[in-house]
Amino acid sequence: MENFYHFNLRGIPGDQTHMYEMVTGEWSRVLSVFTKGNPARDIAIGPDGQVWVLMKAVNTGDQPDDGVDFELRWYNGYAPLGDQSAGWDLVPGGAGVAVTADEEGRPWVCRASGEILRRLDDGSWQTLPGSASDLSVGANGAAWAVGTKDVDHGHEILRWTGQDWEEVPAPTGAVRIAVSPSGEPWIANSRDQIFRYLGGRWYRVMGSAIDLAFGADGNLWIASAHGGGQGGCLVYHWNGREWDKIDGAAVRIAVMPNGMPWLVNIRGHVYPRVLNH
Repeated sequence: MENFYHFNLRGIPGDQTHMYEMVTGEWSRVLSVFTKGNPARDIAIGPDGQVWVLMKAVNTGDQPDDGVDFELRWYNGYAPLGDQSAGWDLVPGGAGVAVTADEEGRPWVCRASGEILRRLDDGSWQTLPGSASDLSVGANGAAWAVGTKDVDHGHEILRWTGQDWEEVPAPTGAVRIAVSPSGEPWIANSRDQIFRYLGGRWYRVMGSAIDLAFGADGNLWIASAHGGGQGGCLVYHWNGREWDKIDGAAVRIAVMPNGMPWLVNIRGHVYPRVLNH
């Protein structure tokens, strides 16, 4: 069939036309803690685009975080009369201190005690062996975790075999972990150093981070270790060779399947990055 968009411009043949417009990004708040006092503490986004947040219970924002499991909620996108907290539905049984989403979009959490749980298709929770303080599942289903055993600059690094966790030797411990769509983990340690695992070896990556996250399309974003104003730390995007800084400030970060980040700032507000035309 002849291509409807075939054209010839100044003697240069082509088979499609393109229209371009200026596109920029900005942050738009979808959770405010000013109304109910329930700040977010961690965030994850699955390959299906579902957003999961761990947040403190209503009116407990001024209480200490130590040893507390935070409520798991999912974003339903509905916030009547500007009540941003109404857009988040409680997930029974899913409380924890860190959350990720697997290749099917199902949440996994680890609790303050180190217990690891994953949600099944019927809505029940399965307890996995082992103990973790952070975890991440790549879009290909590869699951990695940060354990609870103290090692230099963090905790041990674990890989899920399908039945149990195996420790993967590394030159440093970790405190946060993110897994790429191809199953490659990146970590940040307690000194905010970044490492990636590639071809069975760990490599140091320039920059520093307190949190990292991949989108299902491979886009990698971090909350750096450098101050970004009153909202937290500077936000960077990995371009394949180095980090590009954008506006915004975060302490936790997650990424949509299309590569757009969501962040949690130091106050516990949640902001997605949206495009302006």
